[in-house]
Amino acid sequence: IGDLRQGTVRRLTLGSSEDGWPIWTPDSRSIVFDSNRDGALNMYSQPADGSGPAVRLTTGSQGQFPNSMTRDGRHILAAEYSVSTLLDVVMFEAAASPPAAGQAPGEPAMPFVLARPLVKTRAAEYNAIASPDGRLFAYQCNESGRTEGYVKPLSGAFDVRWQVSTSGGSAPVWAPKSRE
Repeated sequence: IGDLRQGTVRRLTLGSSEDGWPIWTPDSRSIVFDSNRDGALNMYSQPADGSGPAVRLTTGSQGQFPNSMTRDGRHILAAEYSVSTLLDVVMFEAAASPPAAGQAPGEPAMPFVLARPLVKTRAAEYNAIASPDGRLFAYQCNESGRTEGYVKPLSGAFDVRWQVSTSGGSAPVWAPKSRE
């Protein structure tokens, strides 16, 4: 964790596990990351200030890599590894009821369960990020032989997508108003 005001950097996770793909929770209090500390690469959450231990959010035998959380903290968009389809964009949903009294909005609930795949092809799809209004998500895919950026509805109601890059694109981000 880097403190931009003080110009300091400190390690958040300890031990011999492989911890990676960190993302911030919407309230900026915690980091969600993948780790193999209990075997397969699953997702964990830990307070960004180091005040508590890592809490396991998911279980599964496939590697799971967090990409982004929705604003309400109820969904994680992630890349999940598969031997046959490489990386696929999937959505995990908080299995617990809405946040309890005293739980900050956007604080991860425990546990998260696989809700559904969002993009699953023989190409590698990852770096999914939900739009601020929660209607769409952007991601990158290499099915054309070059990595390009795409946008799809998050609801899954429509099986459409729009290519938004023209000469390659990766690691998409949204403008604050969800229009670009």
